[in-house]
Amino acid sequence: MFTKTIYKNHFYGNSYTKILEEIDNVTKEDVIASYREILNNSQKTAAIAGDVDFDLIDKYLGQDIPEAKEAVSLIPIPQPLEQEYTEIIKEDANQAQILQGWRVPTIGEDEYPVIMLLNIILGASGLSSRLFLELREKKGLAYTVRTAYETHKKSAVFSIYIGTEPSNIQTSIDGFKEEIEKIKTIPVSEEELKNAVNNLIGKQQYVTETNGQQANMMAYYSIMGKPFDYQAEIIEKLHKVTPKDLQDCANKYFTDDYILSVIKP
Repeated sequence: MFTKTIYKNHFYGNSYTKILEEIDNVTKEDVIASYREILNNSQKTAAIAGDVDFDLIDKYLGQDIPEAKEAVSLIPIPQPLEQEYTEIIKEDANQAQILQGWRVPTIGEDEYPVIMLLNIILGASGLSSRLFLELREKKGLAYTVRTAYETHKKSAVFSIYIGTEPSNIQTSIDGFKEEIEKIKTIPVSEEELKNAVNNLIGKQQYVTETNGQQANMMAYYSIMGKPFDYQAEIIEKLHKVTPKDLQDCANKYFTDDYILSVIKP
């Protein structure tokens, strides 16, 4: 059963109002002190792609920046979710925003490539994704419907989002449930799986076209405790995912323990 929390519009905006009120009090010295704190007391990773002059790198990055310190994370591993429903009344809203999310394995865990593919199949492949085809094209519930897989160091979140008319809230939530149930009970075809793998590999290649994008990707992998060439390992694992892997993973993580948030007029 849902734990239901309802917020009114004025409460929802308080945190943003406080930030705007205090931002004028931040001084140049505050910014410099914060920068030095981060630079002097942090773990650092440098990722460089392209035709690089390492003498220049050593000149500008190797002299004044202190050596990295071993990071000790004070963030605990998140506890398992319990089903919860949050409703935010935003009186000036024109439509409803619905987000349903589950906690799932993060980058580097065995099921990471499987969840990446579930994300593509369900809602991250644009016009060809299941949720787009069912909820937008067939049922006309929204212009935008998608899924997201957000990975962090100790946990990750898989979510479904839709923006719809307030009168369609329950229909949209039922649509989420229907598509999740399908992925849990009906094996994905080999063709759909192959298309998802190709789509995902194509996206990875697209976002690493430039030297800057490649450096950013390598730095992210390093920060997450993975080797700089982790992308190649992921691509290899994607090709090994089976329809049964997808079904087993969906049944394991797309449970009734999820968070459902609705913003509506």
